[in-house]
Amino acid sequence: MHRSWLVFLAASLLAVPSLAFAGPAEDKLEAGDKIRLLEWDEGKALDAIPLYEEARKLGADEFEVEWRLASTYFWAGENTKDSKKLADYGTKGVAHAEKAVKLKPDRVEGHYYTAVCWGTYSHGVSILSALRQGVEKKFTKAITKAKEIDPTFEDGAPLNAFGRFYYELPWPKRDLAKSEKLLRKNIELVPCNLRTHVYYAETVLALGDKIDGKSANDVAKEHLQTVLDGTHCPSNPGDGDL
Repeated sequence: MHRSWLVFLAASLLAVPSLAFAGPAEDKLEAGDKIRLLEWDEGKALDAIPLYEEARKLGADEFEVEWRLASTYFWAGENTKDSKKLADYGTKGVAHAEKAVKLKPDRVEGHYYTAVCWGTYSHGVSILSALRQGVEKKFTKAITKAKEIDPTFEDGAPLNAFGRFYYELPWPKRDLAKSEKLLRKNIELVPCNLRTHVYYAETVLALGDKIDGKSANDVAKEHLQTVLDGTHCPSNPGDGDL
């Protein structure tokens, strides 16, 4: 009888979602996430940092803290055009993302945020200056790895970033054909990512070629209409705010 009760108890505990056992560290991570993911457009992303640091002190997984800190600096950079802040946020974001990569190289988060934080840094120091510093290779290495691990991470963020990268590069490195291919792939995989539709419209307009027998203008209009008519991916709320 006693053994049967223990078996029943063990089975019951295993059936309970892990969230039910969330402790103080996980609570702090969750609180930070609400700010990082939902309020970045109001310039509040950096308010998540103290919460993540508290989570670290409370014993949170170092990897979970590091990639979130990198993400926080990335989203803070999305909310400013100040070149000094962009360079600073990018540098700090890369540092945290690279720590995450070392901790768990098979996870996508560290690689992805290493890449996009290099992008933030590049916008701060200027793309030409970043190219002279060798940032291009660092970006492509990280984003390629992220794409290989999980191209649909954060609703296709790796493909989105890679496609935009080829659009933003200056001549002669700019490659609109690669940009179109990567962004089109992301639309196929994650059709609700509105940012991808905007980027794709800009790419095809710059490319100027017909797409599937349609003019660049008509294709661009279709994708921009999708943005006007559609709703963003529920799992990636920030990208609904363009």
